[in-house]
Amino acid sequence: TTHYTTSSHHPPISLLPHERKAQNITSMKQSNSSSTALAVSASAAVAATAALLYTRRQFKKQEAIISKLEETRQAERKGRIRAEMKLRTHLKSQEINKAADTVDQGEISTNEHNDLQLQCIGKIVSPYTKRMGTPRQGALVPTGKGYIQLEIPIECVEGLELYSHAWVLF
Repeated sequence: TTHYTTSSHHPPISLLPHERKAQNITSMKQSNSSSTALAVSASAAVAATAALLYTRRQFKKQEAIISKLEETRQAERKGRIRAEMKLRTHLKSQEINKAADTVDQGEISTNEHNDLQLQCIGKIVSPYTKRMGTPRQGALVPTGKGYIQLEIPIECVEGLELYSHAWVLF
């Protein structure tokens, strides 16, 4: 008895030569199209990987530039603050020296005629608690707005809106 591996009990049919040739051409076309698809997908993967690596490299360059700019800004800011502190100290020492020279010459000034009494009329409400860190150009930082809370009668500032600027001493 002969056993067949097909589900039917008929013996396998052999193909004629021209049918075998057509089958070979069809399998070659399928093989070529699958290898073409494989080549296209491989080249797409390579292109995507190259684009990703390029983007990462550009991102790292931009991060380095931003980091360098932040460091420069911090250094300039520290330098400016230190220079302002030195200037203030120098001016204060000059005033002290000038006052000491005046006392040494016997010209003690009493400032009785030059007294000026200042009184607080309100409070400044601001997101900044210290002078350091406060932007020099407030218009460039819209989130850093503050206001003056006046503690005087409204009649005292009547007509203030007619002026373009008001100097605030604090």
